[in-house]
Amino acid sequence: MQESLLVQKKDPNTLKSRSFWIGFSLYLLASLDELNIQISSFNFKFNSILLLAIGVLITAAGKARVPKNYLAHAVLFIIASTVSGIFSISPEKGILYIPYILSTLIFTVIAATYYSGKNPDTFLKGILYSISFQIIIAAALVALGIHPRAKLFYYEPSYFSLAATPLFVVLANSMLAARIKEACILLCITILYLITSKSANALLLIGLAFTLSFFIQEKAASKRKMAKRTLTSVIALTAAVLISIIIVYSLRSYSGNDLLFSTLSKIASSPDLIPDILSRTGNRPNRIALAYDVFTHNTLLGVGPGAYLDHIKNISSDLFSLPAWVSPQDQPPINIFLEVAATTGIVGLTFFLSTFHQVFRITKTAAQKSKNARIVYISFICMTLALLIENSYLRIYFWILVGLGMSFLAKYKNIKRPDNA
Repeated sequence: MQESLLVQKKDPNTLKSRSFWIGFSLYLLASLDELNIQISSFNFKFNSILLLAIGVLITAAGKARVPKNYLAHAVLFIIASTVSGIFSISPEKGILYIPYILSTLIFTVIAATYYSGKNPDTFLKGILYSISFQIIIAAALVALGIHPRAKLFYYEPSYFSLAATPLFVVLANSMLAARIKEACILLCITILYLITSKSANALLLIGLAFTLSFFIQEKAASKRKMAKRTLTSVIALTAAVLISIIIVYSLRSYSGNDLLFSTLSKIASSPDLIPDILSRTGNRPNRIALAYDVFTHNTLLGVGPGAYLDHIKNISSDLFSLPAWVSPQDQPPINIFLEVAATTGIVGLTFFLSTFHQVFRITKTAAQKSKNARIVYISFICMTLALLIENSYLRIYFWILVGLGMSFLAKYKNIKRPDNA
């Protein structure tokens, strides 16, 4: 049976580990979405500036350990973004956006790879404890009436849900592997988050975590063990589906004003399920349509990084005449790949996709050799799928996991690393 990530026998070294506390702290730092520093007309995130400085110092000391292929593709994307910014309608904003991209795609990854070092498993454990800690504090803030929904320092609960993906993946794996004690603890934390955040995105990510964890499992040592694991997985998934159905149908007559429960109630009692589900997506489909339209009219270089909102203020679209709740006017693009296409053009999109391919290859290779690396790999896929209906590819917690995946690969390929864990 796979070793538990959260519930273990006495392990005094874990809480004394530098990797554990840096993993905990970096993921907490990633939550500071609302702490900004304004330079000119552009708001820089405090955590991006700090990680930029940390990454530069690590690089200057000659201790950066990032795969050259990833680095080459990421640098090409940044160059393409710079060219696009220079020729955009807001050159100043476009140029100021480049350090933000540089900090996230390069120096955040460098910092995460360096600090996870020889102990990526302990670093991952620090991330999981950090997410749990954030959920408990966010729930307390809701209970005290400070926040209406659990979001802590994130912009909104949907951002928090995406950051909590590794926890959902470990929950899915612990249930599928019948690690009862760990599953119960994680289930309590997850339920607490769902109740206080009212996040539909969390439900989506939990569903993805269970589905992907079911199909991406460690190869068993024997056919008997494989059969036992498959049976356990099927029972766990069946139980999860049945519980979900019971909860949804118990909400058919719900008349309260809870955002998540009222949404589930409307879906459960709907005579026309698909249109009603689509109606709950709000302005997302129209934001996707507008982003695609912007891309097709600015195919080569896009409108410039950070210049999308300025650009759509100067164009006309039939979509702007729609009711406010479904209109894409004054809203950022949805779908990170369309966001990149609209802002950096086909050139930037090509290099961004090649960068993503490198990340996918690295995390997949590591997942084949390490149980905990598989958690990072599944989290990466879950986040990517969720970001098809979300905006902003520059989410620090996403790229911290990318750096962690590189550390797992380096550890199992016996690449020489700095003694920093």
